Amino acid sequence: MKCIIVQLHIDKNTRYTLKNCLQAIRAIGRYPEVEPEEDNPSIINLNFFTEDAVIFWADFQQKILNSTPCGDWLKEVAIVVCEGEYGWNDALLLAHYDDSEKLDLL
Repeated sequence: MKCIIVQLHIDKNTRYTLKNCLQAIRAIGRYPEVEPEEDNPSIINLNFFTEDAVIFWADFQQKILNSTPCGDWLKEVAIVVCEGEYGWNDALLLAHYDDSEKLDLL
C-alpha cells in the first residue's frame, strides 16, 4: 500500500474552497483522509492510500487535475508527493504549484 499526499496551501488562492474540492474528489469515488497541519492551519494534507500508485495518479490527473475547476485550483495551491520504494526517504514529487520545481515520474 502506498500513500499519495496532496498537500494544500489554501492561503495561496481563496477563490475555491476545500469543501468544493473534496466534493469533486469524492464524486470520482476517492475518499482521502483529511489532515490539517497542526502548526499551520492553512496547510491541509489529503492522504490517499492505494495499492497501485500509477493507476491512481493517472486517474486523478485525468478526472480531477486536467478537467475540473478543482484541478485548476489544485495546480495553484497543491504539492503532490508519493511514498517511494523505501517510504518517505525517497518520495516522488508528482506535482507542485511552483512550475520551476523538477517533478518525478511514477
